[in-house]
Amino acid sequence: RAHKWFLWCEPGLQFALLGQVLLCFFERPAWCATTEAPCISGEAIYPLFGLPMLSRWEALAVESFLLGLLAGRVALEVTYLGFDRYKSSQSHRFSGSLLLLAIADCIASVLTPWSAFRFAPYLRLLLLTHHSRQLRTQLATVRRVLKPLAGVGIVLVAFVCFCAWVGMLLYGGHSDEGSQKLPNFGETAWQLTILLTTCNFPDVMMPAYTSSRSAILFFGAFLLIGTLFLLNLILAVVVNAHKEQVEAVQQSTTAFRERSLRQAYLILQAGGARGGEAPMAELQAFTLLDVFLELNHYKEIAHID
Repeated sequence: RAHKWFLWCEPGLQFALLGQVLLCFFERPAWCATTEAPCISGEAIYPLFGLPMLSRWEALAVESFLLGLLAGRVALEVTYLGFDRYKSSQSHRFSGSLLLLAIADCIASVLTPWSAFRFAPYLRLLLLTHHSRQLRTQLATVRRVLKPLAGVGIVLVAFVCFCAWVGMLLYGGHSDEGSQKLPNFGETAWQLTILLTTCNFPDVMMPAYTSSRSAILFFGAFLLIGTLFLLNLILAVVVNAHKEQVEAVQQSTTAFRERSLRQAYLILQAGGARGGEAPMAELQAFTLLDVFLELNHYKEIAHID
């Protein structure tokens, strides 16, 4: 029964997770607690975009209500799973720990000045990410991309540093290019990094190009190798890693579905026997009807007549 209540309340509980994050856009930040002037003025320090700004106690009331909904979600999970099964799951323990920290942070905010530092914005994002399968999948994709991307990234950094060293030898300090655009190694590496995006092209090379047309050989070679080869190589690595992640997720989903169906069949096979009989070799019609009636409580599954 608690599981049915959990399924019925699940959309509202998902809204509570999203509402926790959206609350950040309507509550006053801690750094403007001394006066409301910085928050409500037309200055660009904290643009409001016409959104209403909640007072301290209004924001705490909304936050407390949303945390109460999330606490009710955990209570339903503990009820239908049992405390032992709930605490045996690493995912449930992590989710419960985040919720306890969020509640403790809310209580501490009530007892401390409004200007005190809060962990709430970070805990809200962690809660939303933890309960969103799509976000976790994308984070897994980013994690998978980092390893193959590291090698290409090292090559790109080495290439920029080498070209910065060459640029210092060619233009460092004794030319208009060196005094205006490439005064030292750090600035040269930074300008060349921006040049990879072509945002400062051709401005970065104009002093040298004005003095000698041969400057196009250095900057042109950098653009050809960096932009047309290395950046495209990075893009290829990211696309390939994303493709591998999609295939891995599909294989994991298929294996999980087959394993769940096998376990469900064995449970139904053993539970369908009556009066101490041996497990049935085949599922009976009344057992399948009971399953269909139970599945009708799931909103994401089409109703079975």
